[in-house]
Amino acid sequence: MKITLTPNTVMKWKKLPEISYGITLNNELINSQGLTRIKVGEIFSLHGQKLKLFNEAKSLLYEFADKGYIDDKDKEIVEKFDEDLTDLEFAAQKVWGFPQDVTFHNWWLDMPGCECPRMDNMERSGIPYKIYSSICPWHSDLDDKTQI
Repeated sequence: MKITLTPNTVMKWKKLPEISYGITLNNELINSQGLTRIKVGEIFSLHGQKLKLFNEAKSLLYEFADKGYIDDKDKEIVEKFDEDLTDLEFAAQKVWGFPQDVTFHNWWLDMPGCECPRMDNMERSGIPYKIYSSICPWHSDLDDKTQI
Protein backbone atom coordinates (compact mmCIF):
# COMPACT_ATOMS: atom_id res chain seq x y z
CA MET A 1 0.00 0.00 0.00
CA LYS A 2 1.26 3.49 -0.83
CA ILE A 3 1.36 6.45 1.52
CA THR A 4 0.79 9.62 -0.45
CA LEU A 5 2.90 12.62 0.51
CA THR A 6 1.13 15.94 0.89
CA PRO A 7 2.56 18.96 -0.92
CA ASN A 8 3.59 20.35 2.49
CA THR A 9 5.53 17.16 3.32
CA VAL A 10 7.22 17.16 -0.09
CA MET A 11 8.28 20.78 0.40
CA LYS A 12 9.60 20.14 3.94
CA TRP A 13 11.62 17.11 2.88
CA LYS A 14 13.12 18.88 -0.12
CA LYS A 15 14.25 21.73 2.13
CA LEU A 16 15.79 19.70 4.96
CA PRO A 17 18.89 21.43 6.36
CA GLU A 18 22.36 20.13 5.64
CA ILE A 19 23.76 17.58 8.09
CA SER A 20 26.25 19.16 10.49
CA TYR A 21 29.39 17.05 10.61
CA GLY A 22 30.80 18.55 13.79
CA ILE A 23 31.41 16.11 16.63
CA THR A 24 32.33 17.19 20.14
CA LEU A 25 32.72 14.99 23.18
CA ASN A 26 32.54 15.89 26.86
CA ASN A 27 36.12 15.83 28.23
CA GLU A 28 34.94 15.58 31.83
CA LEU A 29 32.85 12.54 30.97
CA ILE A 30 35.75 11.00 29.05
CA ASN A 31 37.97 11.42 32.11
CA SER A 32 35.36 10.26 34.62
CA GLN A 33 34.74 7.12 32.55
CA GLY A 34 38.50 6.53 32.28
CA LEU A 35 38.36 6.20 28.50
CA THR A 36 41.54 5.50 26.56
CA ARG A 37 42.42 7.27 23.32
CA ILE A 38 41.36 4.12 21.49
CA LYS A 39 37.90 4.22 23.12
CA VAL A 40 37.56 7.92 22.30
CA GLY A 41 38.44 7.10 18.69
CA GLU A 42 35.78 4.39 18.67
CA ILE A 43 33.23 6.90 19.93
CA PHE A 44 34.20 9.38 17.21
CA SER A 45 33.86 6.59 14.65
CA LEU A 46 30.36 5.73 15.89
CA HIS A 47 29.33 9.38 15.69
CA GLY A 48 30.74 9.51 12.17
CA GLN A 49 28.70 6.46 11.23
CA LYS A 50 25.63 8.12 12.76
CA LEU A 51 26.18 11.26 10.68
CA LYS A 52 26.66 9.16 7.53
CA LEU A 53 23.36 7.42 8.28
CA PHE A 54 21.68 10.82 8.80
CA ASN A 55 22.98 12.00 5.43
CA GLU A 56 21.66 8.85 3.76
CA ALA A 57 18.33 9.29 5.57
CA LYS A 58 18.04 12.85 4.30
CA SER A 59 18.72 11.64 0.75
CA LEU A 60 16.09 8.93 1.16
CA LEU A 61 13.43 11.44 2.22
CA TYR A 62 14.39 13.57 -0.78
CA GLU A 63 13.86 10.53 -3.04
CA PHE A 64 10.46 9.88 -1.45
CA ALA A 65 9.55 13.55 -1.98
CA ASP A 66 10.54 13.31 -5.65
CA LYS A 67 8.26 10.36 -6.29
CA GLY A 68 5.50 11.64 -3.97
CA TYR A 69 4.83 8.49 -2.00
CA ILE A 70 6.21 5.78 0.29
CA ASP A 71 5.49 2.16 -0.63
CA ASP A 72 5.90 -1.12 1.26
CA LYS A 73 9.51 -1.57 0.11
CA ASP A 74 10.28 1.96 1.32
CA LYS A 75 8.76 1.16 4.72
CA GLU A 76 11.23 -1.71 5.08
CA ILE A 77 14.10 0.67 4.28
CA VAL A 78 12.83 3.12 6.91
CA GLU A 79 12.71 0.32 9.50
CA LYS A 80 16.29 -0.68 8.61
CA PHE A 81 17.48 2.90 9.16
CA ASP A 82 15.84 2.89 12.60
CA GLU A 83 17.43 -0.47 13.45
CA ASP A 84 20.87 0.65 12.29
CA LEU A 85 20.69 3.85 14.36
CA THR A 86 19.60 1.89 17.44
CA ASP A 87 22.53 -0.51 16.95
CA LEU A 88 24.96 2.42 16.69
CA GLU A 89 23.66 3.99 19.89
CA PHE A 90 23.89 0.67 21.76
CA ALA A 91 27.49 0.40 20.55
CA ALA A 92 28.21 3.95 21.77
CA GLN A 93 26.76 3.18 25.19
CA LYS A 94 28.98 0.13 25.42
CA VAL A 95 32.17 2.03 24.47
CA TRP A 96 31.32 4.81 26.92
CA GLY A 97 30.96 2.17 29.65
CA PHE A 98 27.25 2.79 30.20
CA PRO A 99 24.58 0.10 30.47
CA GLN A 100 23.06 -0.69 27.09
CA ASP A 101 19.60 0.74 27.70
CA VAL A 102 17.29 1.89 24.89
CA THR A 103 15.37 4.14 27.29
CA PHE A 104 18.41 6.47 27.33
CA HIS A 105 18.68 6.63 23.52
CA ASN A 106 18.15 10.06 21.99
CA TRP A 107 19.87 9.96 18.59
CA TRP A 108 16.56 8.98 17.00
CA LEU A 109 15.29 12.52 17.64
CA ASP A 110 17.98 13.90 15.31
CA MET A 111 16.94 11.88 12.27
CA PRO A 112 16.38 14.27 9.36
CA GLY A 113 12.68 14.97 9.01
CA CYS A 114 11.80 13.63 12.49
CA GLU A 115 8.63 15.36 13.68
CA CYS A 116 8.60 13.89 17.21
CA PRO A 117 8.63 16.38 20.10
CA ARG A 118 12.25 16.69 21.18
CA MET A 119 11.89 18.36 24.59
CA ASP A 120 9.07 16.07 25.72
CA ASN A 121 11.11 13.01 24.79
CA MET A 122 14.35 14.29 26.33
CA GLU A 123 12.44 14.76 29.60
CA ARG A 124 11.51 11.06 29.40
CA SER A 125 15.12 9.89 29.25
CA GLY A 126 15.44 6.68 31.24
CA ILE A 127 11.79 5.69 31.08
CA PRO A 128 10.21 3.48 28.41
CA TYR A 129 7.50 5.90 27.30
CA LYS A 130 8.14 8.02 24.22
CA ILE A 131 5.98 10.50 22.35
CA TYR A 132 5.81 10.04 18.60
CA SER A 133 4.34 12.38 16.01
CA SER A 134 1.75 10.87 13.71
CA ILE A 135 3.45 12.56 10.73
CA CYS A 136 7.01 11.47 11.51
CA PRO A 137 8.46 9.44 8.63
CA TRP A 138 10.72 7.48 10.99
CA HIS A 139 8.70 6.89 14.15
CA SER A 140 5.00 6.92 13.30
CA ASP A 141 3.25 3.70 12.41
CA LEU A 142 3.45 3.87 8.62
CA ASP A 143 1.20 0.84 8.26
CA ASP A 144 -1.72 2.92 9.54
CA LYS A 145 -1.21 5.77 7.08
CA THR A 146 -2.56 6.60 3.67
CA GLN A 147 -1.11 10.12 3.65
CA ILE A 148 1.51 12.16 5.49
